[in-house]
Amino acid sequence: MDILSLIKTHYYFENAAWSREHEPIIETGTEKKKVYFWRDFNTLQWHINWRHRLYCDAFYVDRMLVTGSGQLFIPFESGGFLTCHDVLEERADLEGNEKSWGQFIGTVLNRSMVPAKGYSQLLSQNIEKTYQTFEYMHRWQPQINSAEYQMIKRCVPTVGERIRKMKSLLRQNELEYVPYTTAFLPVERGKWLSGKLFWEIGQSTPVIGYRTFSDFLKKWLMATNEKSFYNLVETVDKISPLNRHAHQLLADLYFPDEWQRMVDNLRFERQQILFEQFKTEWDATSRTTTFFYQFLKEQGYVL
Repeated sequence: MDILSLIKTHYYFENAAWSREHEPIIETGTEKKKVYFWRDFNTLQWHINWRHRLYCDAFYVDRMLVTGSGQLFIPFESGGFLTCHDVLEERADLEGNEKSWGQFIGTVLNRSMVPAKGYSQLLSQNIEKTYQTFEYMHRWQPQINSAEYQMIKRCVPTVGERIRKMKSLLRQNELEYVPYTTAFLPVERGKWLSGKLFWEIGQSTPVIGYRTFSDFLKKWLMATNEKSFYNLVETVDKISPLNRHAHQLLADLYFPDEWQRMVDNLRFERQQILFEQFKTEWDATSRTTTFFYQFLKEQGYVL
């Protein structure tokens, strides 16, 4: 049985045809549905449980549609699984909707916490990789002498200072719990449904740590302004008090991830577009760290 026939049989759609504009979206005649294919059952099960944990009155998520027999997925005879989800078109604006977005981020923070076993070791490995990068950069000098490389090299003192601040923050707060959630929270996935935020979780693999949230804060500030950023963070603070997360979020913002990625890219592909992306991310990290630190200091969460 082909996939469309399988979907119509299990979900009782009168019609099901692949969308000409986007795949894997199907058109049922009156609505559009997104189809996800899963190879790993453990990942699928985590996503089912995660959507269940996020259930609340403040927002919606793209939960698995239930089949006619009451199942949340369809198994393939050849292996793997299939799920169907609602599709919404209306993008959720950022400015003016900070309360809705803040409630969402605060709830995700509250409901994603897991024991921090092994997390400190992971942070140490990331820091050690940066220190190793300092060492082998000198060996590249004869081979790489581009303007991009010189700019990256001039960032080294700042990168070192960011690492020192990160380590200082981590020493001030012994971690017991950290978030374990999807790797990405792109603002483009926010839609509107009946006056509430609808979040498309997707299929991304869960990761441990605060990087998902620090990246979200950077993207928000890049897309809006300082006032909107403060309004967002104020709402997050009401839902998930940031005194519990302040040091870790700041430490994650200080980690020079964008610099490390650019150095790695230089080893294989020196393209201008990569360098422009690095400059944008570098500036965004600096602005986000400054504004977020100011907010935390005003609340008395950091010195």
